Amino acid sequence: MLNYDEEAAGPSPSHLLSAGRIQLRLWYDADSAQLTVSLLCAFGLMPLMDDQLANAFVLLCLLPFIDDKRRSKTVHLNNEPSWNQLFTFAPLMQADLPLSSLQLEVMDFQNNISGPDLIGETVIPLSSCDLNDSPVWYELSSERRPVTPTLV
Repeated sequence: MLNYDEEAAGPSPSHLLSAGRIQLRLWYDADSAQLTVSLLCAFGLMPLMDDQLANAFVLLCLLPFIDDKRRSKTVHLNNEPSWNQLFTFAPLMQADLPLSSLQLEVMDFQNNISGPDLIGETVIPLSSCDLNDSPVWYELSSERRPVTPTLV
């Protein structure tokens, strides 16, 4: 899993794999000092096992100021889930926006024994975003290695 320091330093792209894309709308309201994140949908999610449908949910965290994670609903058996959920992060002062990043982790919950698996993640520096409520696609990456089938 990428952490905030690795992302800020720029992870080595040679070990990252594409894990799909996620679409968000971001909007900042200076009067109420809050960031609203509209989690829309994902496309082309790559679960750990080939030909497997994901039970996908998203963990959202605003770095480095707010350390509590928000969790989306789970969309069952779908590699192109649609969430259409709103999340609010407040208070967030306008002066803190250039120092903040939004971390998203797309998880796959397959069973109660092993817990959720990370499908992919992204860290979005808010300094590089237009916070105007327009839909934008973001790439998800994963450090996992491709699974190669073995004969038994």
